[in-house]
Amino acid sequence: MQVYIKPNNSIMKKLFLVLVITLLAINGSLFPQSTWILQPTGYPLGSNIQDAYFFNSQTGLICGGGGLLARTTNGGLNWLKIANNKYNLYYRFSFFNDNTGWVSGRDYSGFELIKKTTDSGITWDSLVFSANGLMYDIIFLDNNTGYAAGIY
Repeated sequence: MQVYIKPNNSIMKKLFLVLVITLLAINGSLFPQSTWILQPTGYPLGSNIQDAYFFNSQTGLICGGGGLLARTTNGGLNWLKIANNKYNLYYRFSFFNDNTGWVSGRDYSGFELIKKTTDSGITWDSLVFSANGLMYDIIFLDNNTGYAAGIY
């Protein structure tokens, strides 16, 4: 003997509603940010950003080609250009602490370049090497010990 149970339409409607609400909730939490917002840097469109370093959610730095070296204090809404030669190329940041850091790259004449800051990237001092080349990467372990990698 077989028993057939006729489904209750009221229960089916409730289950369907719960399923729809669940799917909408999952979809909203899986894709919370559906678009990116363009943040102007003050550099020409197409400037090549090589690296970004943020101290916190508001203060950070970006570097790249065309002399791109800039700082933000409002989460990237505005960028302050750091004065330097527009032909410099910067590749990587390395910060030992929130004040002291370095950026590697190549200067306008083609020589390897490392710049150092002791005020969280507001000002930078340059150390230029005599070899033609490019410092691709840099890491400092403390205020006096660092490693750099590049090509000649």
